[in-house]
Amino acid sequence: MAHTGNKAARVGGEEILIISPRDTKGFPRYKMLALIGTESKQCFVSAAALELSDDLALLCALQDGAAFVPYRNHPYFESKWALREFPKQKELISKIEQRCQEQLARDKA
Repeated sequence: MAHTGNKAARVGGEEILIISPRDTKGFPRYKMLALIGTESKQCFVSAAALELSDDLALLCALQDGAAFVPYRNHPYFESKWALREFPKQKELISKIEQRCQEQLARDKA
């Protein structure tokens, strides 16, 4: 499978790709950066996308047992958990998830 995202890391043996924003549609670029697991197909969003500090978002995720991936000294959180726990950020998280799904579809082709 040829990936067009950039390799970020290996977590638990799984390759994690960086999904960089193309068109941010009114959102700051740093909030739109996402990671995606090539095998699990999980999309991960930044604490910035949740409007939280890294520490507070990590504390919430640890308390809930939610999956997260460290990248460049910042935690990225499973988007399904983020949508459930932070409904006020639904528009942004949904856009990020859509980009992740588009990337997966391109990689599958």
